[in-house]
Amino acid sequence: MFQTFDTPPTGPQPRRPAGNEPAHAEGEAVLLWCLRRLVPAGPGARCSKVEVALHRQFGARGQETLVLLHCLLQALAVAGRAPLLLNPPCAATLTADEAALLQLLRAPEVAAPALFIDPGLGRAAARIAGLLGAVTAAG
Repeated sequence: MFQTFDTPPTGPQPRRPAGNEPAHAEGEAVLLWCLRRLVPAGPGARCSKVEVALHRQFGARGQETLVLLHCLLQALAVAGRAPLLLNPPCAATLTADEAALLQLLRAPEVAAPALFIDPGLGRAAARIAGLLGAVTAAG
């Protein structure tokens, strides 16, 4: 009658519905959550919850990841095409800006021109995003 949760269930298990796979890697999800917390506070803002989340996800590279995030946000604040529109941290959906930021992490050289006015700063931000993408993939 009662099921104990310390032992694996027996018998057939429900299958995960098709198309219900995560939209992005776990590292990207953590970075997205951190961006959603940092962007409203402005460039250079500190948030202890973000620092803890990055440390838990990336270990010793968490501080490096935070610095790179701040550099990317500063570049977006200085030369972004428009202010970023982000969902609250708990939202399950992506805005167009969030999708563009995730694309910037995945393919920096391709996505940077769409987000930045200044091509030089766009290239610099693409290098920063490339480093962030490498940390995300390794984390």
